[in-house]
Amino acid sequence: MIDLASLDPINYTGSFPNVGTARVSGETYPRSLSQSRSGWSGSTDGSAEYNLGRNFTRLEATAGLSDDSKSAQSVFELEIIGDHRSLARVELRLGEPVNLDVDLTNVLRLQLRWTFLNPESTWDSATIVLGSPTLTAVPGFDPEEDE
Repeated sequence: MIDLASLDPINYTGSFPNVGTARVSGETYPRSLSQSRSGWSGSTDGSAEYNLGRNFTRLEATAGLSDDSKSAQSVFELEIIGDHRSLARVELRLGEPVNLDVDLTNVLRLQLRWTFLNPESTWDSATIVLGSPTLTAVPGFDPEEDE
């Protein structure tokens, strides 16, 4: 198993995803991916794309909004896309973590896409978190040898 946060995205919109410790609903997640978004700046949607090289079978993580988010009303959609196919789609709200277990069998490119769902709340801001995202490698693949 390897940490998705240890991979650099090959493409992203918005700013580069942050890597570090995050708290979602009182739980601490080390080595998390996070992205702060705000309606007032117009930077509400974004994505990050990773080259998995068809070397992984599963993504496990906890998704949610950071406990440090300024707005308790913000709602985001997180979509996980593999080779242009939607693999999972969840709504994220403060205090409501979502456990993810996504099949990545034979996926070359993994995209994480987030969308702000309440644009009428233009002053809302929140931090989207993918808590401790872990990839399970296909049998025989050693990520250390692939570097």
